[in-house]
Parts: sequence; C-alpha cells; structure tokens
Amino acid sequence: MVNIHVRPAFEREWAEVAALTVAGFDGPRRPDAARLALLRDAAGRAASGTLLVAQDETSGALAGTASLLRAGTPYARLARPGEAELRLLASCPRSAVGASPTR
Repeated sequence: MVNIHVRPAFEREWAEVAALTVAGFDGPRRPDAARLALLRDAAGRAASGTLLVAQDETSGALAGTASLLRAGTPYARLARPGEAELRLLASCPRSAVGASPTR
C-alpha cells in the first residue's frame, strides 16, 4: 500500500513539479509549445493559487501534482468570483498514485 500525503509544493520543488507535470501529460498526442509552457510553469501556477503535490510518505518522492487556481488569475478558466478550480492534475508515470492528489 502506498501512503500519500497531499500538501502545497515548496518553492524548491517547482522544477521537479514542472517535470512531473510534463511527464504526466506525455502520451500519443504530444502537447504543443503553448501547452508545454503551461505545464512547465509551476511558479505561475503557484502564484495563481495553490500548487499541490502528492508525496509518497515512504520514499519521499513526489508522485503527483494538481493546481488549485483562484478565479480571475491567469491560469483559471472556469472559476467565477469566490470560486477556485482544479487543473493540471498529473501523476508520475512510474507511480500508482492515480487520483490521490484530489483525495
């Protein structure tokens, strides 16, 4: 069993979060340049809300990420005033985390 702790990302982890997000969105349809820029911009997502990580408590490895974004910020698309939205949910392809960042 994997024990996962979901918490806000530390600034020192932003580069790792960016790489994890890109890896999580890798697939048969490669993201275009604009999408890759969004996936890599962990700092921008952190500034627009809360950049979350799912950390394996046993190994300490980051296994997933999601962005909880405030309405009216650059990366929010659907949230209205007083709301937030969850975007860019990604898990490390090598982990069995799945949807843990949303639990």
